[in-house]
Amino acid sequence: MRRQRTRLLIAGVLLWLLTAASAPWWPALPGIAWLDGQLENAWFQLRGPRPTSGQVAIVAIDDASLAQLPAPTVYWGTYYAEAVRRLSRTGAEVIALDIYFAELPLLGGRATEAERQMKALEVQANTELGAALAEARFVNNCMVLLAAFIEDGRLKPPRQELIAGAGGGYDTLGAINLLTTTARDEVVREFALRWPAVEEGSPDVISLPYLAAHELCDPCREAWYSSSYGLQTARINYAGPAGTIPRISLADVIRATPEELAELSAQWRGGLVFIGDTAMPQDTHVTPYSRPFLGGGEFERMPGVELLANVTDATLAGRQLEPLPSWPLTILAAMMLLLSGLAIYLWPWLAGVLVDLGLAAGVASWGYYWFLGDTLVPVGALIALLIVHGALARLVRNVLLERERRRLAHYFSRYTSPQALKHVLDDEERRLLAGERCEVVVMFYDIRGFTTMSERAEPDAAIAFLTAFHDRMAGIIAAHGGWVDKFLGDGALVIFGFPISDPGAPLKAVGCAKQMIAAAADFTPLSGEGRVAIGVGLHFGPVVIGNVGSATKLDFTAIGDTVNTAARVQDLCKQHGRPLLMTGELAAYLGRDQRLVALGAAQVRGRSAVELYTCASAVSEE
Repeated sequence: MRRQRTRLLIAGVLLWLLTAASAPWWPALPGIAWLDGQLENAWFQLRGPRPTSGQVAIVAIDDASLAQLPAPTVYWGTYYAEAVRRLSRTGAEVIALDIYFAELPLLGGRATEAERQMKALEVQANTELGAALAEARFVNNCMVLLAAFIEDGRLKPPRQELIAGAGGGYDTLGAINLLTTTARDEVVREFALRWPAVEEGSPDVISLPYLAAHELCDPCREAWYSSSYGLQTARINYAGPAGTIPRISLADVIRATPEELAELSAQWRGGLVFIGDTAMPQDTHVTPYSRPFLGGGEFERMPGVELLANVTDATLAGRQLEPLPSWPLTILAAMMLLLSGLAIYLWPWLAGVLVDLGLAAGVASWGYYWFLGDTLVPVGALIALLIVHGALARLVRNVLLERERRRLAHYFSRYTSPQALKHVLDDEERRLLAGERCEVVVMFYDIRGFTTMSERAEPDAAIAFLTAFHDRMAGIIAAHGGWVDKFLGDGALVIFGFPISDPGAPLKAVGCAKQMIAAAADFTPLSGEGRVAIGVGLHFGPVVIGNVGSATKLDFTAIGDTVNTAARVQDLCKQHGRPLLMTGELAAYLGRDQRLVALGAAQVRGRSAVELYTCASAVSEE
């Protein structure tokens, strides 16, 4: 068993090391990523809206603006120009237009006069917007940023007159693409902050919200440009559900009186303003707040302009959601799996399951705690890792221990009853090995005259005789619920009533002794003459049963005065000419049907006299 335990420990350590080392790769698995996403949704909804930076606002092209501003949207350059002038004059530091102004198509030679007039109005509106951008940049010292697309790896800029008006060239363009891995019907969790350049020597493309944040945060801009390269993404630490970032209707900004505008400007003064559409359903996205995790509520998408504003706000607040790095994740997984493995190795299966449930709850709780500190722990991956490790550890444990269990069962099945054997094998807490005080029937039996017989016989014949004899006796003992503690040369120490307490143990022990005496007579002595006789001594009383021995040799046995008395009683069998003797303590538990015969008191070594009894049915040795 000790060797098997060592093998189990080695297998458990190897499994623990391999599973913990694989922790960094688990969050990328599809099913695990989905589970972590659901938990992330739960964390956001439990946390609720977080404090914003207070530096970001949205001027929304909302339903009210569409209803109150009469011109068709293709001519809204005039409205945008008025909004930019008013925002820059009243204290906005940065204005980011989440509106893509595509190049105007050229009119063909067959264009009608009406088409030419409409084209002229559109050009005039764009020209006015370009002039407003220039005024904001060069007169009011307000940085204006324009939206651009990345298409086939290349930047697709807006109209040239607007770029010229913004005055910053391509440095004023920010990409508004979502990551290609994000589907429109799924939660948007990541945003690209920087897109790598396609052509060698060309600069990387910065996203509009990231560019806006760093235009407002001048001290960190230099380090930002020098430390970042290639595709750089970030988990979006949403400030809250749709509507958390302050919104002002475009119509209210344009139509406000000077007094009203001064009051409204408190929401953007010294900060950053996004101008974008909140009424267009095509540009709305699913966020962690969209699907209610618990309870009811409506499914609510977030406008694209507010999604960009969330990226900027988290950057300005210094609260970007950072995934837990690989090495702390590995250490965390190793600690969790070590506790789980020890519970599986040391305790019964139910206790191990309870420990695993406690670890899962603890990881989830700490995951939420870390989330509040803007660190995203892959709780779903850790729980899945715990489940897989637990299943494998239990499988290894059961395979190794079941093999040892079958070996022990095969070995000891001849020496004890099936019920007692099952009780011993099921004792996972090793209570029996630690020692136990109980009341049992102790039996000693011994072959009469075997020492003399063995001296005259060949050694192999003597061993073969003893093996066959003890095998027969062990079968009878097991059939009566007894347990062979140990064989003592030509005799044995037998226990009844352990490890399962049995009120009928005295009666079973007497019945077993009678059958053993009869079975012994079926054997032919080594000398070939006469019959084999045995002496059986029985006593009932308290014993201590457990492991006894040294560090190098242990023996699981019974000790105590009861054992010594039973041995002395067996020694008296020959003196009294009886194959079976028992003490009065045992006889008190037997009925009249046993036809007990009192033999009087006898002195035994180490204690006062004992009353001896035998059964009339037991054959006399005389």
